[in-house]
Amino acid sequence: MNMIRWILPVFAVISARAAIIDFDAVYGSASGWTLAQHLSAAVDSASPGDIIQFNSAYYDFQGQGPSVDKAVTLRGIVPDSFDGSSVGATNVTTVFDHLKHFNVYSSNFTLQHLELREDASTTYAFNRFKRTVPEDEDPHQFYTNIVV
Repeated sequence: MNMIRWILPVFAVISARAAIIDFDAVYGSASGWTLAQHLSAAVDSASPGDIIQFNSAYYDFQGQGPSVDKAVTLRGIVPDSFDGSSVGATNVTTVFDHLKHFNVYSSNFTLQHLELREDASTTYAFNRFKRTVPEDEDPHQFYTNIVV
């Protein structure tokens, strides 16, 4: 019982630190290379556990391929209603369109309420979850806790 009392306050402190970054308010409207650079800047400025919130319905990457290398959440517009009996995504209204690829180089990454659409020129693996440095101490180790 004493262990539970100790864990709960620590969890509350960790959870309280997570910030919600309003991508549209901070970076404004953009597309293509500029949009990819803004996403990179948002990830760079975020702390692990932060949420980067996308409040527009459509983001056109025009063949660019962003990368995420931090344990953050990318979240689109949260739907007003949710059908818990459905399998898969429902009521997703935020789209990342014309992506060349979408690379993730981090454990503890979450993607919520976002639809990823590839660019027509994409002819290879669209989503990549791979180690940043192949010479890591244990090159057979995998990323963990990726939620999509």
